[in-house]
Amino acid sequence: MIDELSRAEAERVRSRARFRASVAAARDRLDPAKLRVEGTQMAHEVFSTIPTRVLQSARKRPEIVAAAVTGVALWLFRKPIFGALKRLTQEKDNG
Repeated sequence: MIDELSRAEAERVRSRARFRASVAAARDRLDPAKLRVEGTQMAHEVFSTIPTRVLQSARKRPEIVAAAVTGVALWLFRKPIFGALKRLTQEKDNG
């Protein structure tokens, strides 16, 4: 019986030590300053590779880039384009 109590006490001490180590590790990991530094590093790593990946993709498929640029240009200049088309059709109807 005393042997069982001794083993149970030893297990309790080990369990408490593991728990405290886990709590300390979690506190260390969740430190706001460390999280900010890790987030900044991760964002830098991700965003620094974006231009390279975009250029590589553009070199592989230039037709997609041309279509996208054309679409954006048409959207940006839609009012002048439609105005010009409207004037042309009015001139055709009048002339």
